[in-house]
Amino acid sequence: MKLINLKPLMIYLWAVLFLSHPALCAEYELKFGGWSYHGESYEKDTYEYNEDHRGIGLEVFFPSDWALTPVVGAWTMEDSFNKRMVQVGGGFRYEPGFFQDRVSAQLMVVVERRGFNEVTESTGRSDGIYMDTNVIAIPYIQIKPFPKVGLAADFIYIPRFDSLDVETYFFRFSLSDSILK
Repeated sequence: MKLINLKPLMIYLWAVLFLSHPALCAEYELKFGGWSYHGESYEKDTYEYNEDHRGIGLEVFFPSDWALTPVVGAWTMEDSFNKRMVQVGGGFRYEPGFFQDRVSAQLMVVVERRGFNEVTESTGRSDGIYMDTNVIAIPYIQIKPFPKVGLAADFIYIPRFDSLDVETYFFRFSLSDSILK
């Protein structure tokens, strides 16, 4: 399979964001950190997963009269297999009014390049880590305990999709530009 080089796509995305008029009126969130817990996995799993991801990213939210706010973003971190992961994509944020801007739900569809663990099913042993590119949907919840300060936490749950997957809980911090307003 021919590998996709995400660097030109990221450069193009940022050029469009910062040179387009709507981006000048947008809300920005700097994403940073990234910590995970690898829960239930297959019976013979002995892999030592990285759980301190040292990630950084940016999401840009565009003004909207809809209940859903359009968003584009990019994120990079050291993944669970100590490989450099890159995600670029877009989606929507929903902020239910009854939480007074303290909780939001978001769905991003991203192109990601990251590491995967090749596992022999009969032994449960890792045959090595390989890199691959996929398109995935990532739902997450954001909690903003102090909206005027601009600090928030994103929570993501990744379930097991087959018998050799690992259930993962992930969180990272966000700092919005509302601190500057």
